[in-house]
Amino acid sequence: MEATFYERLKLLRPETRATIEANLQIIRKANEDIRRALDGDPASPLILQLLNDTYQQEFDLYKNVTRDTEPTQGRS
Repeated sequence: MEATFYERLKLLRPETRATIEANLQIIRKANEDIRRALDGDPASPLILQLLNDTYQQEFDLYKNVTRDTEPTQGRS
């Protein structure tokens, strides 16, 4: 899915692409920060949930871009 995301990202207008790339960097930075916090408290259910949430946000971003740039089939 990540490969398709990057292929489809190229199809978007530059401003839209820049916004999506910036949002992806925010998600990845949050993920890094949460991983560091988890190093200090590896058994914390809250931190583990936050880490899971950021992974889900990244996956959702990939999924949404891939879905929303799906070529329409059957159009005349």
